[in-house]
Amino acid sequence: RWLTLEAVAGIGPVTAARLLAHFGGDITALFDSDDGTLRSLGLQSAQIQQMRWPLPLVDQGLSWATKPGNHLLCLDDPAYPALLKEIPAAPLLLYCRGDIASLSLPQLAMVGTRHPTYAGKDNAARLCAELVGCGLAITSGLALGIDGICHQQALASGGVTLAVLGSGLDCLYPKRHHGLAMQILEQGGLLVSELAPDQGPLAEHFPRRNRIISGLSL
Repeated sequence: RWLTLEAVAGIGPVTAARLLAHFGGDITALFDSDDGTLRSLGLQSAQIQQMRWPLPLVDQGLSWATKPGNHLLCLDDPAYPALLKEIPAAPLLLYCRGDIASLSLPQLAMVGTRHPTYAGKDNAARLCAELVGCGLAITSGLALGIDGICHQQALASGGVTLAVLGSGLDCLYPKRHHGLAMQILEQGGLLVSELAPDQGPLAEHFPRRNRIISGLSL
């Protein structure tokens, strides 16, 4: 049902939150509603039809989740991060690859420019090493520049780091950080995205990605 709801044209996290709020967060009650109730909530006939007859994207998502190392967390999943659930328009789904237990670690977000100065690089690395030493996981966006430096330093310091992508997990971006992503997985970290695995990077994905980085962190 969560995959179906997310696949409906014109329903994003904001609209989904409004619909679910009407049913006390119960997605089963939402889907069990008759067409008249759904129309009264603002849904169009085409949208209601997509809820009744799921798109192929739903089967693709279910298939992806069966592969080793992949996890698909719905908003009502016990493993869904409690802090992230508190933000406005929290993601309906989180596509994750790696150690899902890292989501429950205390996290601090470190992000920055893609074109750092030498001092910026040095400051980020030193701060990151100290934070890891305090027992914090480091969450960032896998971007070039400061983000990548923070992931790398967290790994070098023996810590755990989580990367939230602005693309699907099967379309890793930037490609230059493919090796870094593999290191994150090898050292018990996690790759996270709210986007379908085959979704490429688009400009509008990155502000959405940033709210997840913020929402996961202390």
